[in-house]
Amino acid sequence: MWLLKPTSAIFSISFPVFFSCGNLRCPVVHPDQVTVEDTSKIDRLVRELDHEKCRRSQAEMELIRLKVQISALTQQRGAPSTSAPYAPAPQHRPPLASVPQHCRAAEQGSSSDCATAKTWSTAFEAATSGSRVVQMASGMVLVSAAFPAAGAGGSTFGVTKISLADPRHSEAVRCHSQPVRDVKLGGQTSHPTLMLTTSLDKTLKVTDAATNRVVLSYELPRPGWSCEWSRDDGNVLYCGSLRGEVLLFDMRMTGSILDRFEVAGCNAPLHSLISLDKPVPRATPAGAAKAASGDSLSSPRSILLCGSLGGVWEVSHAVGAGTGDWSASPCQAALGGACVSLCASQTPSSFHDPLVVASTRGVAGPGDDAPAAHALFRPRSAEPEAAHLLRGHVCRLVMSRAAVWTDSVTNCAAAPAPISCAFVASGDESSGQVLVWNCATGGVVQRLRPHSTPVLMVQHMSMEKDSATCRGILASVSESELKVYRRMTDF
Repeated sequence: MWLLKPTSAIFSISFPVFFSCGNLRCPVVHPDQVTVEDTSKIDRLVRELDHEKCRRSQAEMELIRLKVQISALTQQRGAPSTSAPYAPAPQHRPPLASVPQHCRAAEQGSSSDCATAKTWSTAFEAATSGSRVVQMASGMVLVSAAFPAAGAGGSTFGVTKISLADPRHSEAVRCHSQPVRDVKLGGQTSHPTLMLTTSLDKTLKVTDAATNRVVLSYELPRPGWSCEWSRDDGNVLYCGSLRGEVLLFDMRMTGSILDRFEVAGCNAPLHSLISLDKPVPRATPAGAAKAASGDSLSSPRSILLCGSLGGVWEVSHAVGAGTGDWSASPCQAALGGACVSLCASQTPSSFHDPLVVASTRGVAGPGDDAPAAHALFRPRSAEPEAAHLLRGHVCRLVMSRAAVWTDSVTNCAAAPAPISCAFVASGDESSGQVLVWNCATGGVVQRLRPHSTPVLMVQHMSMEKDSATCRGILASVSESELKVYRRMTDF
């Protein structure tokens, strides 16, 4: 490419060249010199830089695959595990009707190792500052963090992106002026690279994780505590406010709040919002057939679970039906305490039967020693059943978020065929460790390396089915530390 440009800011008007402008004769202004520059070299360098960035990204993914492979081979040769030694703690394990017979035998002291296998090992650790939320996407970990002020008026809070392949590579995304309360990725929507964040600075922002640039910013009437993408429409956003109010936004309408809904009976902050595909009642085949045939655009195809200290609510909103079309009902599961965390496991094979975990601090008793619990239930089940409880951890001072996922168990001697089991992981304030429960047996199967301060959130990410070495990744974050674990073998 060739570029013509003047080389001097001084223009000559001494040339006797004029043009007529009405009754006036105006002189023609000429630059004193004109140079011709060849920019083809710059264009070529830009193309080469983009190509090298692409090759670097591919190399990082190959590096993490090789590291996982090396770790697997090292463990097979008898290398010592990096996780903390398992020390059983007194636990309350109620009988579960859905527990497989072989897992019941293992719980009663059988020689089967399906509930005690140590499978999570530490991948890496990273120091953070002011962290509370962690999310994972393909190849990277997102951690909310506090940053030094970048001059007058600069943002001091945002998200740190850390590479899973090499944690030495990280980027700071400054997008808020006060602590970030929630981060959600648009991986389940049509915007996989967009990141949704809300903060105490009364803003809800959409940021492109690829370029680290804020795409949209909405002003909130109150500090934001939670956010979520809608499963009905990838352009619809939800935000939970300080006083139990759900705010609705549409990225195609960038002006202001599109609609709002106050959850009846909830005056505490909505600390968790989860959008789930609407469950199909298992006892009504007609309802399943209706869902399979497809509903109208105004029919709600998903539900929004809202978690607060006062409990859990199931909120329905028909996207496309206009404003004011909301309905809410309290969750049917009896939690028995203040809800401090809400998470769900929804895989492509169980879209219409998600497993939800509501974590509670327990009912305050003499000496404030009532145990905390994780209550497992399925929303809008056709056959209401009591929530299954997992105990054995301490949660008193912080609102620690848990994680739940389903996976296969194959190394159980009593059940050689693979079976699907649910697992829950959360922090323990008394030890700073991350505990992993087997939901079928109700017992803790592993205790991971402790944090120096209480764990604030645990997040799980499943790997591809064709991955022969790493089955999943688990991340835990405290105020000053991030720990990432890998699952190398079966439970």
